Amino acid sequence: MNKLGQIIPLIAPFLMLLPFASTSYFSPLPPNATEAAKEDDDDYRIFLPLIGKNTWPSMCYAPGTEYYHPLTPAIPEIILQQGTTITVTTTADIINGNVSSVAGLLANPGPDGIALREAILATNNDPGEYTIRFSAQLDGTTIYTGSGSNQDLPPLLGGSVIINGDIDGDLTPDVTIANASPFEYPFGFKIQSSNNTLHALTLEGYFQGVLIKPITGTTTHTTYHGITIANLVMNNVQTGINLRTGPDQGAMATDNHWEEILIYDNVLNVGQNGMTFTLNNVIGDHLDTVVVAQNTIHVTQNVNSASFGIQFMAGFWAGSNDNVMTNITVTDNSILGNSDQAIVFMSGAVGASGNVIDGAVLWNNEILISGSNWAYEAGKIGIDLITGDGASDYIDPDYEPIIYPEDNVIRNFDIIDNVIEGFDGRGMQIMGGCCGSKFNTIENVKILNNRFTASIPDVNFDVTGILVRSGGARADHPTSENLISQIMIQNNTFSLGQWGNLQNTHFTASAISVSGAGGGPGANQNQIFDIWISLNQIDSIIPGIHLIGAWENSTQNVISTAHIYCNTIFNAPTYPVREPPLKGIVLTGAIRDSTLNRVENVSLFYNKVASIWNDLTVIPNVESTATNNLVNYTVIP
Repeated sequence: MNKLGQIIPLIAPFLMLLPFASTSYFSPLPPNATEAAKEDDDDYRIFLPLIGKNTWPSMCYAPGTEYYHPLTPAIPEIILQQGTTITVTTTADIINGNVSSVAGLLANPGPDGIALREAILATNNDPGEYTIRFSAQLDGTTIYTGSGSNQDLPPLLGGSVIINGDIDGDLTPDVTIANASPFEYPFGFKIQSSNNTLHALTLEGYFQGVLIKPITGTTTHTTYHGITIANLVMNNVQTGINLRTGPDQGAMATDNHWEEILIYDNVLNVGQNGMTFTLNNVIGDHLDTVVVAQNTIHVTQNVNSASFGIQFMAGFWAGSNDNVMTNITVTDNSILGNSDQAIVFMSGAVGASGNVIDGAVLWNNEILISGSNWAYEAGKIGIDLITGDGASDYIDPDYEPIIYPEDNVIRNFDIIDNVIEGFDGRGMQIMGGCCGSKFNTIENVKILNNRFTASIPDVNFDVTGILVRSGGARADHPTSENLISQIMIQNNTFSLGQWGNLQNTHFTASAISVSGAGGGPGANQNQIFDIWISLNQIDSIIPGIHLIGAWENSTQNVISTAHIYCNTIFNAPTYPVREPPLKGIVLTGAIRDSTLNRVENVSLFYNKVASIWNDLTVIPNVESTATNNLVNYTVIP
């Protein structure tokens, strides 16, 4: 392939302003270029696959480009009738019937009829296929659990039980299950077996509406599958649905599998978490094939603790190693309110190592954030992917020896057609490690067709539409050798305005930010490579795209092989306030107390920045204490 273009003499004035920046400019091909030249040009423009449903300008793709056609997520069929039917006929919560078997209960229900508690106990004592329904006279009534027994409902232990609270067939709840003393009896339902369905029930006043867990804290080598939770309404609960796999104390080798879980069309009004799936205090557990679809989650955070709309966590706490999550679908959900993180996937947290999340689709979710939490370190986050988050002393400052999360992986994610509005932190964050972690990896993430809208407040952290960062340090915990690669950010739209009397913004704030590492001493040798930023539409008061090798007490971090093309940035940024003003695209070697960081092999072409092709600012060293950092890039045209 012949080398294209020529060095333009006009670069000299720019190089005067940009010390240590290595720059090449390439001219576009003229309309009358020879076929050979056009072929060379096609060879030069090597692009990642484009989104198949759009037609792009001819300069933004090469002949033979493969198109990416993501598959529409499928929702499994919900079965609402099987086996023997048990009809609940009383709102009482006492046991006075024969619960030794289902046949015994049907023959001898006791003087007040069949209670829900009795029906569940009978199925536990006589495993088989059952459907628990409610009689017509219970339409609109409430069953107060704990009112007669002073305890939670019994767990579902026998398996293959459907509990259906839809009496009139309209797929909505007709019966309410409420805590007789709100939060005194902590759980609405506990599922500890396979092939169970909860459908069309209203739950009120529980610490956790539905808890999914093993039969005992020491259960091993067991597969739980076929769990469906659909059309539930929860009010005044702290956590709606919680899959929690491990014992309360200490990690143990369990090798349990959790498969084919469907969470569908529920309305969860919660005080902390909508739903959480946590492989915690376990070694070797596997969660596979989970569909979370068409749920509405409203978080009104009322606790002094992190809160989540939807959370998947593979490995939590020191020793929770070698756990795996695969084939996760999160689609068509609405998440409202003030959760700290609306959707989060975390592989390896607080000292957990060797965990993997492989394969997830986040499609067409609506995240509408309201309320602020500016005391929180980074504001509210819409979607968060993070590996290796926190050492063991993050939870227990006295834990010795300190254990750091290592060798955790997130890969093969499609994040498509989501709407994220109202964030005051990050609309989306891809974080390769924090607070002492090493050797963690995030790879092959496609961020396509999403919409980000926010008004930026006057805070001292970086408010960003999409943040990709390979590592962040904390205090004396060095974070090093984490890797992010194969990230595609394409055809997203950003509308980032001003909230109130905005004095200034953090220097790193931007619509799309790619940052090597930083935040504390010892953020070293982290890498981001093979990143594609294309066809995005950005209307923003802060820079549209900002690549930063590192910031604050960091060294030898690298961003390499970044392709920035065919983006439209509608206006020059007004923030951060700086002289000379920043342009719509910024390339920064490093910020403050950092050295030997590199932003290299960056190519920019056909980006329209405030009506100027590829208008950019390049600053190898920000502040005098940043030294010997490098920016290397190529521009066409």
